[in-house]
Amino acid sequence: MKTFVRIVTWLAVLVFIFSSFKIWRMTTYSDFDVYYRAAQQMAEGHWDMVYTLSDGASPFRYPPITLPFVRFLAAFDSQFARQIWYYFQSLLFLGAYYYIFLAVKEIDPKRARLIVALSFLLTLRMMLDSFKIGQVASLMLFGYSVSLWAIVTNRLSVSGTTLLIPTVFKIGPGLNFLYFPLQKQSGWFKAWLGPSIPLAFVLLVTWTWLPSTEVWNALWAGWKMVVTSDSQYIDSSHYGSQSVLSFFLRLSKSGVFSAETAKVMTKVISLFGIGALLGFWWKFVPKNTYEKAVSFSLGVFPYLWFMPQTFKYSQHMILLPLALLLVKTEWNKKHGLKLAVIIFYAITMAIAGKDVVGATLHEFNQMKSLPLFATVLIAITLIREVRNSNKTFI
Repeated sequence: MKTFVRIVTWLAVLVFIFSSFKIWRMTTYSDFDVYYRAAQQMAEGHWDMVYTLSDGASPFRYPPITLPFVRFLAAFDSQFARQIWYYFQSLLFLGAYYYIFLAVKEIDPKRARLIVALSFLLTLRMMLDSFKIGQVASLMLFGYSVSLWAIVTNRLSVSGTTLLIPTVFKIGPGLNFLYFPLQKQSGWFKAWLGPSIPLAFVLLVTWTWLPSTEVWNALWAGWKMVVTSDSQYIDSSHYGSQSVLSFFLRLSKSGVFSAETAKVMTKVISLFGIGALLGFWWKFVPKNTYEKAVSFSLGVFPYLWFMPQTFKYSQHMILLPLALLLVKTEWNKKHGLKLAVIIFYAITMAIAGKDVVGATLHEFNQMKSLPLFATVLIAITLIREVRNSNKTFI
């Protein structure tokens, strides 16, 4: 086990060095360029161009309170700024894996390093895609990971505060705030009170930093317009997206039913899925640290499934439930079903890159939404695991 962990550690070091050179030589357009363009527009005082659909490119999609934190990029040329962003992502990913390790150590201290090493290998491809795209997945994963660790160590204020990070960027992770009262944890209000102070501080900083109240109001209106108009610049039926909506839209393009029916079915399933999760949180009473961690991590799935689009570089949050599934999995026949789920995930997600399996198999995998089904199987397996061990839950 120690040898395997050492090998994975050195692999991580090599990945960091190799990716550093690759990002430095990168010239293709990515989400980073969206952030850099927004920073330049702010630097030039073109506040009306931060949130716009008129320039033909993907717009900046995060709320105005995030703008002060990307403004510094305009102080550098695009190549150097991209490199800084890469190192920032790397640091956040390192922090995320570290807090996952701390969380798993509370549950299985003997195998914590092995589980995190395996988790790293199973999510490495998504991390590499995040580096290439320049997305905020690293920042979101870091917030989720610290929040999970804080849950298993009963630091509710810390858990709520760090959960605010992914919530600010994607909204959907905010569903996990309902975990605290529905699980009836003692002092759950700390998880809601904790993030209120930093949120108020960031709002105040942003408001005073902007040139006028008119700009403040216009930016919020622009952000709302961009969020509600995502179908104008992103095709939800794109083969790379693995959301429920994308699955149904691809079926509609195959003539199974209309696009309107696909959207209605997505809304119905989303409401049912979220309702089922809230019901689970209400009825399920964790009896140990593992069950508490699993219960919290299930909140990741609505974010992955019910967003309009879920591309591979934004799916890194699967690390939480995946690591917890590995905690209760042994390499023997008794755990055959769990091993099958992990292997199916590895085949369809971890190693199914076009440069690994070829264009034909890669497109088949994505078009048939096999990565989406892999996440569904992980969720079902985790629920089954805690249900079998917690006899009070039916």
